Amino acid sequence: MLELILLGLAVIAYEAFVTFVVLVMAEILDWFLKFEQELDDATLAFTVRQQLDNGEYTVYQGLFDAAGNEVRKARKISAKRLDERLRELHNRDELAIYE
Repeated sequence: MLELILLGLAVIAYEAFVTFVVLVMAEILDWFLKFEQELDDATLAFTVRQQLDNGEYTVYQGLFDAAGNEVRKARKISAKRLDERLRELHNRDELAIYE
């Protein structure tokens, strides 16, 4: 699943590139709620966390259409830190799926 999402992220034009000092879970959830009407059983809401060598993070957030194997919407987020909830969510895996 992660490979399909990463492949989709490589070809999509990002809606936005935003920067935060501290990225908080509320910001992630607020963005997903903007597209609530587009969500169905075949759509996965996800984040992919990448920790950079300097200790900062790049987080890719988007909606993945599992039926069509494509990322429908995405944004790239740069953050110096993640809040505790996001750190816990990504503690074991770079990919997090939101249900």
